[in-house]
Amino acid sequence: MSNSGDVGGAARNPIVLCCFGRGGSSVVWNLIGASPAALMMGKEWHQAAFASQRLPRLVRALHRSGRLPANSIPLRLLNTAIARTFARRAATSLEPDQLAAKPDARGPVVKLMDYHLLFLPAVAKAQGPMQPLVLCRNPLAQAEGLMRSGLSAAAAAAWCDDVLRLMHRAARQHGAPVFRFEDLIADPAAFTRRLYEVLSLPWPHDGRFRLKAKGYGAERLGDIDVGRAYTRLSLDQLEEFLDPAVNVAAIGRLSDGDRRVIRARTADAAALFGYDL
Repeated sequence: MSNSGDVGGAARNPIVLCCFGRGGSSVVWNLIGASPAALMMGKEWHQAAFASQRLPRLVRALHRSGRLPANSIPLRLLNTAIARTFARRAATSLEPDQLAAKPDARGPVVKLMDYHLLFLPAVAKAQGPMQPLVLCRNPLAQAEGLMRSGLSAAAAAAWCDDVLRLMHRAARQHGAPVFRFEDLIADPAAFTRRLYEVLSLPWPHDGRFRLKAKGYGAERLGDIDVGRAYTRLSLDQLEEFLDPAVNVAAIGRLSDGDRRVIRARTADAAALFGYDL
């Protein structure tokens, strides 16, 4: 589909990455975005979709309290009501020159993180047929990252449990293929080949992938602005960029008590993705 100069059309047919924040999402987002079939957005999706984050935070709080289930009628109505706004904002949030550089792209690759997965129906309504995929991570390692952001072990475990169940809902209802962060760090080249095969993506013209130069693991102490510097790597160089021991190190920083709390809350949801905690 040629969309050169058609900003509205370029916002259609997105590839939707359903993921944790701080769980490999930036890497996979940029791996997909390197393809000439995928347009990169200049903002993370919740930033592009909402002028203010008050509504997403309210929805998150209501969902966490049990007062706004994912299948509730109020949430369905809310997703329908805001879909039009989503489409307009997404269409104007592409990175500069993406349309000129990728005139035959299918549409954008958008990153839908954490509780923003509650808005997946709005993405579908706003942007037409979509290709969702799930990127999950061992909740012990994921919770450790949330705890470094200030959450207690119990709050981080509840967060991971909720999001894993939203990911499973996306996989079940929308046929989203599942990818695991652990496979990414174990063999980045094999992971990337499978990613491109499953999504039927053409390879980057220059065979290189643009990835964000930023800290990971213990070095990652806060949220990172998506506008930071990037590096370009070949497929063989990806393993030099990613630390295969990052999960082991994260889990090792947890106390025995923290591990017990996280396992007790997340074990059932983790098992849906093959994790044996």
